Amino acid sequence: MKTCVYIEPDDVGVIAKIVGLPLYGVGDDIFDAIEMLKREVESLHEDLAEDDNLTEKWSNIFEFLKKLLLNEESIGRTKS
Repeated sequence: MKTCVYIEPDDVGVIAKIVGLPLYGVGDDIFDAIEMLKREVESLHEDLAEDDNLTEKWSNIFEFLKKLLLNEESIGRTKS
């Protein structure tokens, strides 16, 4: 699954954002920003998984995050 991540410099470092999601990661460099964004994705996924009453919008975001995280796990397994 391909996902578009925007990287932009900031006064404090680098910001990483996923298009269409209310998430971002901030770090000293690109790698830190992406790692922080990944943590935000995982955290939002966990929060949404605990909610039994999601709107259609948040249900779609949850499904997107689930696919994104499953893809990340499969990439990690193939690199070993």
